[in-house]
Amino acid sequence: MRRLFFLVVSSVLTVAASAGAQIEVGTHPNEPRYYGPRDPEPPRSAWDVSGLSGIEFEVRGGFMAPDSSSPVQAPNLYGAGVVGDPTGDILRGTEHPYGYDPFGFTVLLGERFLPWLSAGAFFSYASFNVKDGTDTGDYKDTTSQLQRQMWTLGAYGRYLTMLDSRLHPWVELGVGYASDTASFARIATQSASGSAELSQYYVTGKGLAVPLTVGLDWRLAPLFSVGPAVGYERVFPLQGCVEVQVDAKSPVPGTPNTCTSPPVQSSGYGVFFAGIFLKVTVGLPTR
Repeated sequence: MRRLFFLVVSSVLTVAASAGAQIEVGTHPNEPRYYGPRDPEPPRSAWDVSGLSGIEFEVRGGFMAPDSSSPVQAPNLYGAGVVGDPTGDILRGTEHPYGYDPFGFTVLLGERFLPWLSAGAFFSYASFNVKDGTDTGDYKDTTSQLQRQMWTLGAYGRYLTMLDSRLHPWVELGVGYASDTASFARIATQSASGSAELSQYYVTGKGLAVPLTVGLDWRLAPLFSVGPAVGYERVFPLQGCVEVQVDAKSPVPGTPNTCTSPPVQSSGYGVFFAGIFLKVTVGLPTR
């Protein structure tokens, strides 16, 4: 019996010793406190770790509308005493023929350095429609075949805020080079035989573009965002050029490419944008 008692006691002491590193009896013997390895932290959501830094590629599309008059004018292109009307209303600034492009687009490629900051390069393009019959020749001064295109290449910086994990409002400022070209034809004069003489006009404006855009990233997935964007681009003139090509029988001479000097005048103008965008942000590989 004594031997059995010692065996039971030694067994209890052995079990207690092995559990001693994990069990400490509190003030009440029925309330033990357990000590052991700390439970691992729960994994962070993919929304909090993905798509907040890395290479970003974005495409925007939508409505783009410039000021309606020509930014490059030459009201005294031929001066006084010239028979007919070789200048025309567009170069005089008395006609406002330009409308909007419903499918203007911008492509951006950059890097999101921090969750709240990104920067990169952009390219935008628009082909504006025309009105008042300036494309068909129904306009009163016989202007026809009018068309206008504009492109801008530059750099941008964007500041983002975290409204929540899926909504990121942002504001973006850019600076770049803008090229704005237009061409049209006019029956400006008549030859000595009385036949109509068709002249071809080429108008080019070059400027410093400063676009300001605001938008909202709606994250459909950690790496993929869509949302609305609204912006206004101001173009500050650098150079304006006018060239007129005439038939050999024309009673008035053609003009060489006359740039930023009398009689050519170049003025600043604005372009409004409203549309939607698609953006993908891919994390950079770790080193």
